[in-house]
Amino acid sequence: MAVGPILKGNRGQLRPVEAEDALFTLNIRNDEKLTAFIPRLGGTVEGQTAWIKKQREKEGDYFYIIENTSNEPIGTLSYYDVVGKTCELGRYISYGNAFENVEAAVLLIEHIFSLGFTRIIMNNDERNDRIIRFWTKFGAEFVAKVPMDGWTAAQYALTPDLYSKKKESIHKLIGMKG
Repeated sequence: MAVGPILKGNRGQLRPVEAEDALFTLNIRNDEKLTAFIPRLGGTVEGQTAWIKKQREKEGDYFYIIENTSNEPIGTLSYYDVVGKTCELGRYISYGNAFENVEAAVLLIEHIFSLGFTRIIMNNDERNDRIIRFWTKFGAEFVAKVPMDGWTAAQYALTPDLYSKKKESIHKLIGMKG
């Protein structure tokens, strides 16, 4: 099964999605304030439950719930499309504050690199300046514009070397050790 470990931080944790998270994941994915640049999900809670169950068995697809320090779900984040030592990071939607959001990304990026991955791809709607600025603060560099299904992605890539140049300042910003 493609179920990753719980990744703990100072401001919360990332835990693997469970079937019981279907309502939350469906609601957050359809929140108009958070999803202006990603497709909304149709369907039902039952359909989302079935998708989560199937996803948990799909090799190379790791879907996490971001929880705050009270263990309340505040977002989603995942990595998938694993090819060799490259993966894509996405499904990143969060109600969290800036510190919780940065820490969630740090936890997953550092986990991915600890597994020996050498490249993380982020495909973002080219109009989504906010998320593009977010990833560039981690050291991600522009690769190309990529046509997707009805939209154009600004593709960015992050390597351990690029991230290492930003890691100390990011950790300092969120009060993280290490």
